[in-house]
Amino acid sequence: MRKFMIALAAAALFATSFTAQAATTNLGELASLGEAGYSSLVGYSRGSFSQVLSFDIASDSGSFSALASKTTFSQLNLINGFSATLNGSNGFSTLLSYSTGTAGATYIQVLSYENSLAAGHYDLTLSGTASRAGSFVVSLAAPVPEPETYGLLLSGLALLGGVAHRRKKKLNALSV
Repeated sequence: MRKFMIALAAAALFATSFTAQAATTNLGELASLGEAGYSSLVGYSRGSFSQVLSFDIASDSGSFSALASKTTFSQLNLINGFSATLNGSNGFSTLLSYSTGTAGATYIQVLSYENSLAAGHYDLTLSGTASRAGSFVVSLAAPVPEPETYGLLLSGLALLGGVAHRRKKKLNALSV
C-alpha cells in the first residue's frame, strides 16, 4: 500500500509539471508606448502555455506589426504547436503566420503579422507546448501615422503661420 501511495504521489507531481500556464498582460493604449512600441522576453515552463497580450488602438492605424520569435541552439528546445491568434473587439480574428528555419547552428521559429488595424481592443494570444523551460521575444510596433497625416499637419501649421503673419502685418499698419 505504501508503494502505491508513493507511486500515486509521484504521478500527481509529474502530471502537475505539464499543466497549462496562462498569463495576461494589459499594455493599455499601444500608441502611448511610443514609436518603439512594446518588446519583452516571455518566459515559460515545461508543458503547455498561453500568454495573452491585451492592448487598445485609439484610431485606425496605418500599419501595425506583431512579431514573436524563438531562437535556440538545440532542436529539443523548439516550441511544439507554437501559434498566435490576434482577436479584436470588432469581430476581427486572424492567425499570425508561422515560419521556421536555421541560421548556422541556430534554430529559429517566427510568428508574424503586418497589416492595418481598426480602432478597438485587441488580444494577442501566444501558445504552445514546450519539452523544456525557455523564453521567446514578443514585439508589437505602435501604429505610425501615414504620410498624409504629416501633410495635413504641415498644411495646418502653414495656415496658422499665414494667419499670424497677416494679423501682425495688420497690427503694424494700424500702429503707424
